[in-house]
Amino acid sequence: MFLCYLINADSRSITKVNDGFDRAAELTGSECPELAGLWTDFADSTLDVAYSPDADEPPSFRVRLSFGGKTIEQAISGKGVLIACGAIPLEIAQQIQTAKAVEKMVEFSHAGLIAVDRWLKGGSSVTRAPARRADSTGRLRLQEDQDEASGQR
Repeated sequence: MFLCYLINADSRSITKVNDGFDRAAELTGSECPELAGLWTDFADSTLDVAYSPDADEPPSFRVRLSFGGKTIEQAISGKGVLIACGAIPLEIAQQIQTAKAVEKMVEFSHAGLIAVDRWLKGGSSVTRAPARRADSTGRLRLQEDQDEASGQR
């Protein structure tokens, strides 16, 4: 068996691709993609995800595989190429036989969570809301009001 699927978190799509191992750099946008192993045996049969180690963002998707009563999962940032090679056990082969089947094993991160992470890292132009402070009477006031009252604006 030799199957490859491009997992694109930006478009939330999974597409079967040819020569995914050879084209992993092109498909992931990385000069030197790395492999995250999901499953392997000693007969050179593997199920891996090629990804860009330079992707500077929170995980974009998670691949979750069931095998032998256990769950195997891997979180990936950016785009990834799922690569199945060799004599894959039937239990795994059924989970990757079509792009539709792979969709069931892939969970894309919520766009809102990624946006929040980028904002926390300072990647957003959104400014913080003014801080609230209590005045001497115990009333909450906006910091802007206090600054205005003290002439610091």
